[in-house]
Amino acid sequence: MEYKLEESNLKFFNKIAKIYDRGIFRKIKDYRVKNTLKLADVKANSKILDIGCGTGNLLYDLSKDESLKLYGIDLSKNMLKIAREKLRNNAVLKLGNVKNVLLKYKKNYFDYIFIEDTFHHLPNQEKLIDKIKILLNKNGKLIISDLSFSKIGNFIFHNLEPGNSETYTLKEYKELFEEKKFKNIKQRRFGIISVYTEGVK
Repeated sequence: MEYKLEESNLKFFNKIAKIYDRGIFRKIKDYRVKNTLKLADVKANSKILDIGCGTGNLLYDLSKDESLKLYGIDLSKNMLKIAREKLRNNAVLKLGNVKNVLLKYKKNYFDYIFIEDTFHHLPNQEKLIDKIKILLNKNGKLIISDLSFSKIGNFIFHNLEPGNSETYTLKEYKELFEEKKFKNIKQRRFGIISVYTEGVK
């Protein structure tokens, strides 16, 4: 199941990489990134990891602050190629599977870890949160900003999109963050189908 999910996502994003930053895709992504970063209120001199960085839109906006140390990882080489052209030397980008994220980065290192519009694509989501938490430094923030429908809508979406692992409701995100012992949990819904959750290690 996990292998099929990854293969489905890899094939899909390699295929759409060239059009991902165009038209409606770009408008939706710009809206989501803008709202996510506004809510995150990133502090200067922070070390930031974007999991599932895609073509680098979130990192590109963050790169306007030259004090930040930026990192990104993505499964799709075609998406990363565009991200590298966009970001140049402003971020350290890696091609890789997020399930091996602990092998690629230092423990207790990051001030912020973003999973923006990616969480619903990831296999073994709860186990992954455990690994991500290890990468955060003390008082580091995990931020998940993703699609969310009603419980019925999530069930339908899960069955319609082949690369979708699972989508969470706002309540389910809160329960997940509480289960993983994150503090100072903050949530916000923006737009019709977008939810934002942050928690402090």
